[in-house]
Amino acid sequence: MPQMAPMSWTMIYSYFFILFIMILILNYFILIFNPQSKSLNKKKLLIHWK
Repeated sequence: MPQMAPMSWTMIYSYFFILFIMILILNYFILIFNPQSKSLNKKKLLIHWK
């Protein structure tokens, strides 16, 4: 049983990492395809990183 806990935690961390990367990719696609809302997305990214 003790060996299962680290496995589940690594899986959870990997899922969070994948979600984080997906969110970043989506933000960059929005920046590329919506030049009008560039400043708004930059503000969102700054808030996200703080």
